[in-house]
Amino acid sequence: MNSSTDLGRFLSLLAQRKLFVIVPTLGLLLIALLYTYLATPLYRAQVLIAPTEQQPDGSGLGALASQFGGLASFAGVLVGGGAKKDQALAILRSHRFTENFIVSRNLMPTLFRDKWDAQNSSWKSSLDTTDVPSIADAVRKFDEKIRRVSEDQRTGLVQLSITWEDREIAALWANEMIQDLNDFLRQIALDQSSANIEFLRAELEKNSLIQVRQAIFSLIEQQVELSMLANTRREYAFEVLDPAVAPDFDDVYWPMKVALIAFALILGAVVGVFAALIGQAIAPLRL
Repeated sequence: MNSSTDLGRFLSLLAQRKLFVIVPTLGLLLIALLYTYLATPLYRAQVLIAPTEQQPDGSGLGALASQFGGLASFAGVLVGGGAKKDQALAILRSHRFTENFIVSRNLMPTLFRDKWDAQNSSWKSSLDTTDVPSIADAVRKFDEKIRRVSEDQRTGLVQLSITWEDREIAALWANEMIQDLNDFLRQIALDQSSANIEFLRAELEKNSLIQVRQAIFSLIEQQVELSMLANTRREYAFEVLDPAVAPDFDDVYWPMKVALIAFALILGAVVGVFAALIGQAIAPLRL
């Protein structure tokens, strides 16, 4: 009975002070509508990848080398010739890789279009020296606003997402970034195998023991196989399971109009109710 009476009083209070509720609700709704109308729409393109099987992975090299004292000193250099997933993802997120991606495609004018004078192909003359974007600014923007890397711990699958105002460019960057990552890791593997083979051949000339020479030949063979794998496998570290495609024109990632409008209505109503309660509480003090 009391709860019913309290609810009736509460509703009566809101009816008496309805402007306290209507004004903030309509105000926040108007702000949300203006924002969704004026904000630059952002699109998200996603590419799904899986780590490839790195074979041979060099797992037996350490054991083989450790059997022979002369080889134990460089066994660690040869173990793990294949790219590991965690290392590959760290490279994908790294400053160096991101900087190379941006510089190789001359993305600075695109990333900071509002500060770029396209007519003169230079930064706007009105900018101060401190306002001219640096490559560090570009990498930071890529990390914080454009690129997102997520890994499914259960399946091991990795998803790279690119969020950008041009839906075609978003898909292009996502696919090209994975391609660049595979090329980058392939080159690292080739350089490492080449250095290892050169070192092993030098060791071969120093040793005349048959067992040691046989072990070195086995290690060289493993390195040659790793080099062949890197040269012939296009998707060296990650296989693309589902390439990124440009989202539909109306498939906007941000702003989420319905969610923002609903949030504005709820927030406005809450603010309005509190305003009505506060107004009712301080009304006697004005008398």
